[in-house]
This record gives sequence, structure tokens and C-alpha cells, in this order.
Amino acid sequence: MSVDKKLILVGDEYSGKTCLLTMFTQGKFLEDYIPTVCDTNVATMELDNGNIVKLLLWDTSGQGDYDLGTKDDLRSDLSELELLQKKGYAPVTTAEAEAVAKKIKAVAYIECSAKTKFNVSDVFEAAARAPLDRKSRLAPKVIQEPICLR
Repeated sequence: MSVDKKLILVGDEYSGKTCLLTMFTQGKFLEDYIPTVCDTNVATMELDNGNIVKLLLWDTSGQGDYDLGTKDDLRSDLSELELLQKKGYAPVTTAEAEAVAKKIKAVAYIECSAKTKFNVSDVFEAAARAPLDRKSRLAPKVIQEPICLR
């Protein structure tokens, strides 16, 4: 079965949406920040259930509503932690993020890293599977071993 789905990436600027998308579609990590107005890509995935999903991937510009002030790679960076602390912020913990995912009834909560490729495919596979797998809508799925939060 072949299915076409649109997937829109949202989040604050600097959250890594473009890096995540570029790692998934091109297998490379962007070291430099490039502001995005709106960009689209297409990717085709075969899920483990045999379904072929064509994803129309939309990369959007940063939205202030999603500004959390942290990414996982900042959780262990002492200079960034000091800077966050001076501004009255602290990194979002995995437990806090999981609680929000549960509260909003997210299909899945997956920590990932575009920089290390950790769980990148899992993010897009979960997004592709979500509308096809009704059971996944009933309970959030948590993938452990945090690397990146966004």
C-alpha cells in the first residue's frame, strides 16, 4: 500500500528543524545556521509493516511559541548552562518532556540528534506511521537514551 502524507516541522528558531530534515533526507549535518522561510522536500519510506509512505516534508521558519531555551546537547555544555541560568532558564529534562507528551496525547516522544544521527530515522518513521497505525494514537511511545530534545 502506498500512502502520501504531509509532515510539517515546527519549533523555535535554532531548534534544529532544518538540521534534522537535512540529516534525514541527505545524510549530512549542517554546521552553520541558515534561517528558513519555508522549504519542502520529499522522502519515501518503507515501514516495517510493508506500507510505502511518501512524505512531503515542510521545513518552517522558527516560531516563538515553541521557544523552550534548550536542546539536549546543551544539557551537558557548562557554558550554555551558565548562560541559561543567568537568564532564568534551565534545560528541559527528559521526564518533563515525557510528561508534556503524555499530557497532549502525543503519538510518540522520541529524543534524537541530527548531529550524531541518533534516532533521526525513528522520528520520521513514527510520524509516517502515526496516521496509519490507530493503536499508536492511544498511548505515547517513549524511546529511551536521550540525545536531543526538540
